[in-house]
Amino acid sequence: MVLVQHTRIKLNPQNKKKIQILNTNLQLATYNLKKKMHIERLDAFIRSTLLSSIQYLPCFGLYFLEKILLYNEIFTH
Repeated sequence: MVLVQHTRIKLNPQNKKKIQILNTNLQLATYNLKKKMHIERLDAFIRSTLLSSIQYLPCFGLYFLEKILLYNEIFTH
């Protein structure tokens, strides 16, 4: 079980939009991976891992997300 501490971060509108786009891409990636690999609760695992990594090191969280999206591209094309 992964425990995530929620923190409030002030975002400028440009970064907020980027995060919304990344979140949408993450949802699509997890949906496609679940369809291809038939893994239950994959989205919960990815989200908890991503949130944990962002909590400690923001750049690692984005790196992790990029790898998920790349992995998704490999499996869906």
